[in-house]
Amino acid sequence: ISGIYWADPIGLVIGAWPIHTFFVFAAFALGLTLLFTRGVPFRNHIIRLYAILWAILGAVSLLGFINASTWDFAAHISLYCFGAGAYAMNLCLLLERRPEFSRMLLWAVIAGGLCSAWSGLNQYFTGFENTRDFIYQQEIKSGEKIVTGQFATRLSESRVSADFTICNTYAGYLAAVFPVIIAMFWTLGGKVTPPLLSRIILSVPFAALFLFLLKETGSRGGILAIGAGLIIVALVLKMPKKLRIMSLAAIPIMIAAFITMVKMGRGFKSMEFRFDYFDSAVRMMFREPLTGVGWGDFFHEYTWTKHLVNTESPHSPHNFILSLGSQCGVPGFIIASAVILLPVAAGLFILYRIFRQEKKDFEDIALKTALNIGIVSWTVDSLLEINFETPGSTCTAIALSLMLMSSPEFRVFNIRRIEDSCGITAKHWRIGWLIFTAVS
Repeated sequence: ISGIYWADPIGLVIGAWPIHTFFVFAAFALGLTLLFTRGVPFRNHIIRLYAILWAILGAVSLLGFINASTWDFAAHISLYCFGAGAYAMNLCLLLERRPEFSRMLLWAVIAGGLCSAWSGLNQYFTGFENTRDFIYQQEIKSGEKIVTGQFATRLSESRVSADFTICNTYAGYLAAVFPVIIAMFWTLGGKVTPPLLSRIILSVPFAALFLFLLKETGSRGGILAIGAGLIIVALVLKMPKKLRIMSLAAIPIMIAAFITMVKMGRGFKSMEFRFDYFDSAVRMMFREPLTGVGWGDFFHEYTWTKHLVNTESPHSPHNFILSLGSQCGVPGFIIASAVILLPVAAGLFILYRIFRQEKKDFEDIALKTALNIGIVSWTVDSLLEINFETPGSTCTAIALSLMLMSSPEFRVFNIRRIEDSCGITAKHWRIGWLIFTAVS
C-alpha cells in the first residue's frame, strides 16, 4: 500500500485501498476480536446465524473453482467471500459482547456516508471539469485523440460515482446509508428547542442532498430500489386506514413517475439487456446445478447464451443471488438468497412488533424504520447491480443488518436448546471461528 501512496500518505486514510487488502484486514480484525473478547455467551442467536451464513457463503464459493477457466479470478472472489464472512463474524462478536458498540458503529457508517457525499459533490462541481481539462492538455501534447468510443460516452454523461468505481453501485450505497443519516439528524433535532423546526432544519438538507446525488448517479436501479424500500416498509407500518389507502394509491403514481423519468433519460434498452443477463444466468445454473459454470465464466458463457443481439460482455449477471447461482450452482443460489433475505425478513418483523407495542419510543422507531428502508433498498438494488462485488457497499449493508438484528425486540426462537442437545459450548464456537479466521 505504501508503494501506491508514497507521494500522498493522506490517501492511506481517506483514499480507495486495493480490494485485495480487504480480506486480509477482515481476518486479522476477527483474530484480534477472538483473542481479546472472553467467554460471554451469545444473547442474540439471529445475528450469529447471519454471520454463519456469510461464512458458509465463503465455503460455497469454493465450488466456483471446479469449472473455472480463470483460476486467478476464482481465487480472488473466494477470498473476498471469506473476507466478508470474517467481517460479519467480527461485528457479530463485538455487538454481542459490547452492545454499546452498536452506537459507535452507527456513527461510523454515518461518517462514511457524509465523507462519500462530500466526495460526490466534489466530483460533480470540480472533478469532471478537471478530468476534461487534463485530457484536453494530453491531447494537445500528444497530438492524438484520446476521448473516443465508450470512454467519450462515459465522460460526457458525467454521472457521479464519488469514491466508488461505478455510479450504479454508488447509488445503491446512497440508498442504504442516507435514510439512516436523515433519521439520525431528525432524532437529534428533537433534542433542540423548538423540536419540530430543529428537526426540519437538520434533516431536510440531508434529504435534498441525497435526492440530488441519487439523481446525478443516473442510476435507474437506485431510484427503483429506494422507491421499493419506502413502499415495502410503509406496508408493514401500523397506520390509520386513510393513510394506508393514500400510501397504496401513491404506488402507481411512483411507478408512472419512474417510467416517465426513464423514457426521458436513457430509455429501457439497457434494462432489457439486464433481464437477458438474468435469463442466461438461470440457464447456466440449471445446466451445472451442483457447481455452476465457474468463477469468471459467466463472461464467456453469456456470449453464446444471450438472446438479444448486442455487444454486451458483462463479467457478472448484475444480481447478487444469480451471480453465485450461475457460477457456484444451486448451493450458491440458496445460501446467497438466505444471506440477502434474512435481514429483510428479520427487520420487517422487528418493525411489525414495535408498532404493535403499547409503549413506543418514537426515536427508536424512527431509527429502525430508516434501517429497514436502507436494508430493503440495498437488497433490491443488489438484485439489479453489482453491489456484492464492492466491499464498501457490501460491508455497509452487513453492518446495518447486524445493527438492526441485534435489537432486543427480536426473539423468535432459541438456538441454545439445539446447542445444548448437541453438546456445543462456547469453547467449540471459539475454536471453529479461529479455524475460519486462519482460512480467511
